[in-house]
Amino acid sequence: MSASNSEIGLIMMELEKLPHETLVYKTIKGKKQPYLQWSEGGKTKSRYVKISDREKVIRDFQRKDDLKRRLGELLEKNHLSGNEYYYVSEVERDYCDKNIDSEQIITKKERTNIFSVERDYINSKAFHDKFTKLELNHNVQECLYREVGRLLNYVDGLEEERMTAISARTGRHIVDNFERDGWVDHTSFNEVEYEKIEKSIDSVILIHNHSSNSRPSARDIVTYSISDKVKISIIACHDGTIYTILMIN
Repeated sequence: MSASNSEIGLIMMELEKLPHETLVYKTIKGKKQPYLQWSEGGKTKSRYVKISDREKVIRDFQRKDDLKRRLGELLEKNHLSGNEYYYVSEVERDYCDKNIDSEQIITKKERTNIFSVERDYINSKAFHDKFTKLELNHNVQECLYREVGRLLNYVDGLEEERMTAISARTGRHIVDNFERDGWVDHTSFNEVEYEKIEKSIDSVILIHNHSSNSRPSARDIVTYSISDKVKISIIACHDGTIYTILMIN
């Protein structure tokens, strides 16, 4: 194991020992007071941080921020060498029988180009069944499958990347960035869009496309790692390849 990968492992172990809640401040009688906030059973809960505990809590959260920043630097430097701690799996493309049942989640277009999605394959049962392999409840699997289809239908024939997010608990759509200009080599949420994720009581599944059909980038892993809200990150390629990024338990 390289020195940098060893440091990644130590960071991950230390992050597990630090608070998993979010530190928020509420204004009580004109003064900002610290609270720990978390989701439990689909509800947002919070706990007041007592004066005697504040110094340690604030120190722990500063340490957490510093570790996440360092983790991002290491993953950027080593590209995908963090795979020992982040599981990046490729659900291999399974070419299907022409007679297999299919659902038209990708609409037919008159023209095609090098960025067109492979509609026959993505409309196939084989593509649908990839999502049944993820450790999610059946309803979320189906919602994820349809959201990936919606994304790929939107970017069909386009070089740009787009992003969307759904609840990891219910499959409910939370936010996407379809309503503004996209970029060719990356995508992200702006502050207004990201705020919807932060306000969600559930953890989320991030989904974005790679029009070039490339593997997840270091940026993709860093994006996954910087938010405790993200349970799984999905990369949907235009050729039907699906990559998943998730933390190893």
